[in-house]
Amino acid sequence: MNTTNILVIGNGFDLAHGLPTRYMDFLEFIEEYFKYKELGESQEQYFVFFKKVDKQKEYFEINELMNNNLWFYYFHDLKLHRLLERKDNWIDFEKEISSVVQTLDKTIRLYNQRESNYFSDESMQKYFNKLQYLLKQNQEILPTIKNENSIESLESLKQNLLKDLNRFIRCMEIYFNYVNEYSMHNMESKEFINKLNINKILSFNYTNTFECLYGSHFTDITYDYIHGKADVNHDINSCNLVLGIDEYLDENEKNTNVEFVQFKKFFQRIYKGTGCLYKDWLLENEGEMYIPKINLYFIGHSLDVTDKDILKELILHEGANTTIYYHNQEALSRMITNLVKVIGEDELISRTGGYHGSIKFKQQPE
Repeated sequence: MNTTNILVIGNGFDLAHGLPTRYMDFLEFIEEYFKYKELGESQEQYFVFFKKVDKQKEYFEINELMNNNLWFYYFHDLKLHRLLERKDNWIDFEKEISSVVQTLDKTIRLYNQRESNYFSDESMQKYFNKLQYLLKQNQEILPTIKNENSIESLESLKQNLLKDLNRFIRCMEIYFNYVNEYSMHNMESKEFINKLNINKILSFNYTNTFECLYGSHFTDITYDYIHGKADVNHDINSCNLVLGIDEYLDENEKNTNVEFVQFKKFFQRIYKGTGCLYKDWLLENEGEMYIPKINLYFIGHSLDVTDKDILKELILHEGANTTIYYHNQEALSRMITNLVKVIGEDELISRTGGYHGSIKFKQQPE
């Protein structure tokens, strides 16, 4: 009987190798871009200052992608507010996008139903207020819309948020490509990873860190970049990076209310053709007499609920044994908490209990 050994890696994998791949690293990268641009220096001097982007093509493309970008406005303003409130400047792009989309969805539905008197104007105004900053920015970009508290303004905002999300994602692709290019020569491999008998890589990252560092150490490895792979040679139409949200509608609504489906991860994965090879891996050797053995190793993945559909399918697959590496006790606590949301409390208890439990936690060697 063959054994399938799948390594699942998340952003913590890149961070452990010293790559600046946090969402905030990208946001600060763009903030620095505009800061240097506003210095009023000549382009030649600018290219010297801005060492991370030393090709004119990418310089002009970043400007085109991020100029008047609603998501950049939103994240930048949110960061400033957090700093003023003496909070950390950490922003989870996916959770913030989900919050905006859900609020806009509720607002549009309330607006369309207000004639039925099921909802008061006060209830609707609450959602308008939450969207006020983005509505204002949208009006400045498209000044023809007079009243921000109108269905036309809401529909306009929806279309521009989708368009600007695609622009934002393409700009992320440029950044992550440069992260690879400028950081790879400073990275060192981890010995404990070299000792794992891996033959499949399921990467939630945009970078090809594992390929560059460990690809030659392992033979016959198959890669699945479930959220796309950064390539500077793409453009906004061919970019296949996924940055979206989890399903927030119930079973009855999700198949009928598709107004915001393009913001969702599953849609983007299908539309951008990132594939889902891991599904085939789970079915390998299924015709054998015994239950096929699958070893799952998680390194650097937070097990966050935003990837619930994939994580649940992997961990609860029949015959799967899961080893989850954690960095410290604080990270372990977060992972256990996230797993409750992903597979449920009862499943987690039964799969971590006893000598033959199918889920084990191991501290990652320094």
